[in-house]
Amino acid sequence: MKADEPRTAAHTRVRPERSSRSLARRIRLNIAVLAGFALALSLLIPVGNLIGHDVDASWSRRDARARLVNYQI
Repeated sequence: MKADEPRTAAHTRVRPERSSRSLARRIRLNIAVLAGFALALSLLIPVGNLIGHDVDASWSRRDARARLVNYQI
């Protein structure tokens, strides 16, 4: 488009569609990121609980063995 040509309505109509498309894309991206964080958090908590539980169980087993050894002496 040359500098002396007048702008038509077609030129002004393209911009809102692009901005609404990019806005929709950003919103979808934000939702996907939030869903990813929620999924990671929901998977992380049970795994952490399992790990913590196993550690506690092993410590209680060690304590039980130590008590058994002490009673035998």
